[in-house]
Amino acid sequence: MLKKLIAYDFRCTWRGSVLLLVTSVIGAIISMLCGLVGSNLNWEAMNETMRDLGESGLELAQSLSAMLSYFAVFGMVIMVAVHYYQKFVSDEAYLTFTLPATQGQHLLSKMISGGVWVIVAGVAVVFNTVIIQLSGIIESIAYYEEEIVEDTVEESIALAEGISLLGSLFLVGIAFLIAELGLVYLC
Repeated sequence: MLKKLIAYDFRCTWRGSVLLLVTSVIGAIISMLCGLVGSNLNWEAMNETMRDLGESGLELAQSLSAMLSYFAVFGMVIMVAVHYYQKFVSDEAYLTFTLPATQGQHLLSKMISGGVWVIVAGVAVVFNTVIIQLSGIIESIAYYEEEIVEDTVEESIALAEGISLLGSLFLVGIAFLIAELGLVYLC
């Protein structure tokens, strides 16, 4: 019965989650494109007023689309909480408890499906951050292209530090998620 409850929870939440994920990726791509346009446009050829308006407009568009990207991912967490609320607390809850499953199975199915969507949201945040920062990375590579020295030891140390930082952030996020879901289960 637990398997059917989990499948039902995913059927109820997949459309909203996919829509929010697509929205967040589109916001990240728009933010990256605004950064690329801002760095590759010839601002010196414009007069001062147009340059100021163009730079501020692109920076505003980049900031708003990055915020859209992160708020859409945060919306997935809110969607999980709303789904949990609807199935356990609202007027729809009486239907939930008429099924031939224990309360623990109901709660576990909501925790598993909600945990999966929260992990997907965490991965989406990292992915969107990489997309948004891609314009700055491309710009810095183009700027320092002549000055890049191949020092593989320093690069591998920096890569290892970056991977360990991302890994530790991932593990802390998983620990936080488990603690939060445990708290919900105990409540």
